[in-house]
Amino acid sequence: MIFTGRVQGVGFRATCVQISRAFAVVGWVRNLADGGVELHAQGASGEIAAFLKAIRSHFRGHIIGEQISDAAPGSEADFSVRA
Repeated sequence: MIFTGRVQGVGFRATCVQISRAFAVVGWVRNLADGGVELHAQGASGEIAAFLKAIRSHFRGHIIGEQISDAAPGSEADFSVRA
């Protein structure tokens, strides 16, 4: 998923990691050169949906666009910030 809007410089990545602890998800989040943020999350569909809902709720007013796509499963053991 790619989030656009005012999503860099607002604690987006660190907050995603904190929010992830409440859900059974693994993956990563990173800043993009164009000012967006890329997030890869893996887990049961209900957990992913709830995780993304919590992110959207927390950053209401900051996120102006989302691009969702499927990706190959990763081998992450937790959710972290990626450079």
